[in-house]
Amino acid sequence: MRFLFFLLALPCLAQQQVVSPKGTPVEYVNIGVVGTSKGLITDQYGQFSLERLSAAPTDSIYFSHLSYKRKVLLSREIQNKIVLQEADIQLPEASFTLQKPKYYTIRGKGIPAVMRLYGEMKDGFEPTSERKYLNAEIGDFLSFKHDARLTELSIDVHRSDFYMAVLRVVVYQTDKQHKTFTPLLKEPIYIEVFPSREPQTFSCKLSVFVPKGEAWVGIQFVEMRGKDYDKFVFPSTINTCYIRFADGSIRPLNKRLGIPFSVKGYDYIMTNE
Repeated sequence: MRFLFFLLALPCLAQQQVVSPKGTPVEYVNIGVVGTSKGLITDQYGQFSLERLSAAPTDSIYFSHLSYKRKVLLSREIQNKIVLQEADIQLPEASFTLQKPKYYTIRGKGIPAVMRLYGEMKDGFEPTSERKYLNAEIGDFLSFKHDARLTELSIDVHRSDFYMAVLRVVVYQTDKQHKTFTPLLKEPIYIEVFPSREPQTFSCKLSVFVPKGEAWVGIQFVEMRGKDYDKFVFPSTINTCYIRFADGSIRPLNKRLGIPFSVKGYDYIMTNE
């Protein structure tokens, strides 16, 4: 009955929408209260309800999306339509001639472990939950001795009860201290996970240039819809992965386990090497 009540009450919340300068909806925009871990994400139509953030009138609210410039407004200034300006993303490019590429697995899925890693709707993916999984990223830091190009990402899901679960592939250039994260994807790549109690594998074709050095590669939870105790479950591996929250904090997954995802690609070799 509680879930039915929630569905009936939802239309009573005021709805706002994030749009582009052309008036088209901007899907899956990250929205949060500056300086806190409170956050939510617009749906596929760019719609959201500010009331779900429980923000004070003087709170600063940020709007962030890979393809658009970050925008910050006071809560009391937010109108029904929020317009985001397109970002001028300058991606790094190879400045040398590539020899015949040798494709290889840059990161394997790891050695399976017995445990499962999961998050629940009420306890993890609701905007008000303490665990703050919505908008968080799970991934790994990869070191590249050469400039490289990523060509494929594959990930295994053990089970999903959610009637809607959308993940976004994330690739960032970062420093050794993992303080700065520069996006290397110009356009978002989404993975839609279907409700199933059977294991599923999802593979995405990529074409992402990664400069020599450190990179962060993984997935982000952008839209999760289900009943209170619905679960999203990953198999686990003994290869450690990390979770990066919307507030920038990073920690290893529980018991320093990982999720099974792999990355394939090739290195760029300069002609003078």
